[in-house]
Amino acid sequence: MAKSEKHIVRVFFSSPFGGMEIEREELTKKYWPRLSSMCSRAGFEFVPVDLRWGITSEMSSNASTIEVCLKELDRSDMIIGFFGQRYGWHGDNELLQKSFDVAITKYPWLNEYRDKSVTELEFLHGHLNNPGDRAACFYFRDKAYDDEMLAKYESENNEEESRKYQSITDGEDAAQCLTELKKKVKDTEDKCLQFVEEYPNPEAGAELMFEAIKNHLQTILKPLKKLTEREEKLSLQNAYYASHLGVGANQEYIGGETYLKEVDRHVMKDDENFADKPLLIVGDSGVGKTTLLSNWLHRHQQTHPDDIIAYHFVGCAPKTTSETDVLSRIVEDLKYGYKKKHNEKYEDEKNENVKSEKPKTVLDYYRELQEVLSLINENGYHAVIIIDGVNKMDDIGKTKKELYWLPKDIPKGVSLLISCLKDDISKTDEFNERQFDILSVEKLNTEQKEQMMQAILSLRGKELSSEQKLRLMNKEETENPLYLKILLQELVNFGDFFKLDDHIDYILQANSTTELFMKILERLEKDFNSVDSEDNVVAKVMSCILVSRYGLSDQEIKSIINLPDQLWSSIYFALEDFLIDREGIYGFAYDELSSAVKERYCHGNDNIDMVAAFFENKLKELGPDHRVNIPSRIINELPWLLEKFGDQERLQNCLLHLAIFLTLFRNGSKYDLFGYWNSTELSGEEISSLYMKSIDQQLVNMYLEQLESSETPDHPPAKELLSVAIEIASFLYDAGHFVNAEPLLLRARRMHGFSFSEDEIEANKDACDKYCEIIGNLANLYVDLERFEEGEKLHKENLEMRKNWPDSSTEAMTMNGLGVLYLNQKKFEEVRICK
Repeated sequence: MAKSEKHIVRVFFSSPFGGMEIEREELTKKYWPRLSSMCSRAGFEFVPVDLRWGITSEMSSNASTIEVCLKELDRSDMIIGFFGQRYGWHGDNELLQKSFDVAITKYPWLNEYRDKSVTELEFLHGHLNNPGDRAACFYFRDKAYDDEMLAKYESENNEEESRKYQSITDGEDAAQCLTELKKKVKDTEDKCLQFVEEYPNPEAGAELMFEAIKNHLQTILKPLKKLTEREEKLSLQNAYYASHLGVGANQEYIGGETYLKEVDRHVMKDDENFADKPLLIVGDSGVGKTTLLSNWLHRHQQTHPDDIIAYHFVGCAPKTTSETDVLSRIVEDLKYGYKKKHNEKYEDEKNENVKSEKPKTVLDYYRELQEVLSLINENGYHAVIIIDGVNKMDDIGKTKKELYWLPKDIPKGVSLLISCLKDDISKTDEFNERQFDILSVEKLNTEQKEQMMQAILSLRGKELSSEQKLRLMNKEETENPLYLKILLQELVNFGDFFKLDDHIDYILQANSTTELFMKILERLEKDFNSVDSEDNVVAKVMSCILVSRYGLSDQEIKSIINLPDQLWSSIYFALEDFLIDREGIYGFAYDELSSAVKERYCHGNDNIDMVAAFFENKLKELGPDHRVNIPSRIINELPWLLEKFGDQERLQNCLLHLAIFLTLFRNGSKYDLFGYWNSTELSGEEISSLYMKSIDQQLVNMYLEQLESSETPDHPPAKELLSVAIEIASFLYDAGHFVNAEPLLLRARRMHGFSFSEDEIEANKDACDKYCEIIGNLANLYVDLERFEEGEKLHKENLEMRKNWPDSSTEAMTMNGLGVLYLNQKKFEEVRICK
């Protein structure tokens, strides 16, 4: 599959506008939800692309129809084509021919097919030009059905409906064109997944399409391996740095060779001018510091695959800007690289359900970094550490030095590359104190500006006049690579050549990259907001992306704003150059765009509420059961959005959904859970009481479910909810609410009594283990609360229970607990015995 690495399945549906409405209705309401569920279970997102809905007069007048359709096909994994008796829009229509003119720049082959319909062009590009390259199915409806419907509507004098079933509606040659197209497709039948020459009616046709898609997906969809926490973080980093490589068809890094050589000089020991010093890369905003490090990293990974490389781009995603965020990423990458050298498997550190675990501090990571660097050095390996954008890190106040978290002494064999804004004096002064070499990335000179203009313009087959180029060259801000890049991308996307001079004048009024994006937003509003409506679609799209935590997918954007496919596709392709694609989740590639969107549109919380409501509805669709699988998108976005929105009641309801709690607590987001509950300002007692009510409600639901079921239940609901109560108690304990953890553990003990008899506990190891876990946690809690007598009693009961099922590790833990208890009581002889 062309796009499977992005975990998305796009299926393009191609047919004429008229006469196929029933098939599309059947697909939309009956079959697409089933395909979406099927893909979701395998870890993919199903994206049906239907560009026959929602075409506005503004889009048609821009003559972008053909280009948008073919570009969407380029992104799609499969094409489903279907026809009735209508051939579709074709011929000498002025607007259609203008649409050909726009699309031919990217698709030159179109010039030979100017007399063909848009649907035939889709058949050609999606299949006929290269049969077998893309999964393809084609369906032609039985003429008898169309004749029957035509007779019906003619008898009712319904001319509008009659036209849907007459080939003559699309011209005298339409029937012949359709016959010829049908033959072309039939000639490639061996390269199609399915070819149906005559399906009897729309309902049967839609079912055939569904079965073909389903069967195809079953052969290729494999459940995705759940990414580890390290892999998730790495994917965000990789998406960001990939978006900052060069420009043009060859991704050329213009004016960068000198800089790349200077970085090499600080890394490559075999360089005759090798500088064994850390390197600081400085420059103004947008001048290309990230681009330099991204290009160097990309090249070095290819030429020196044996080097251990740890890299972190500050601000590329949420949770990347604190000292612990930076150090944890660097430590993880170095450990991974070191273990790979030793053919050892790297396991992400697991934090879940470890009662004694505390959040790692900067000092913890600092020590780990020193340890792994020493190991790398002792084994003669070479490592490179890259930290881009330290100026974006969180403000640490005035009590500490800016770089206190970064070791001063870097071992031999380790190269350190860091970038920072030139005017961040406090940091650059400290780098100077540490004797970093400084590499300053300068603005573009005239030659480099010309090269960059040529690379971007030629990629899109565009050309500016000498006078137009001179106007761009004379604008001082075009010395900034980011400003020039965005400016050129805007110009090549501008559709009306005859108004280009006016648009250049307008866009050059921007005196910063943020102002430039403001101009682009104004232009997008003119292009895509309907003149017949006050609804600002562009504002909604941009605002929703901005307020989300990680960005939004195609389907999420379309669902939140209720956008037709055609309109979203047009907006997406207009924005494509400015977006970063993180596994199918779109965010803004530039801070300056975020600033422009915030300034222009985000003056309240309405958009946060709209996005949060979308994910709330997704959660409601899953139901209240604690056993449901909560998709990562809901977990990552919903509680974060509700906290940001400041709606404490909705946030509480979200966190009290037991499946949400369990997913956050078990899957490495325990400290996010702490933060969310802290923001509600509820006491530990209130949180404990609310979770008790959630457990009670879940018990009631499960008992009712069992009563309604004809099957005999395997076990009582209390047994299944035991672990939930224990984990909520662990959460409260770890959050510092010691006293409030007790009611949950006592509830768990009673639930265990409902679930197992004393005989079962003696005869069943699992039952015994669970009981001992409960009373062991209670015993430790009582020790922390200095209720030593109760704690000692439970520890001893635990040891007695374990006699039937000896386990040295759990016995050692219990003895350790007793030892801590006696130590707190200063009973040193008993402590010695426990050892």
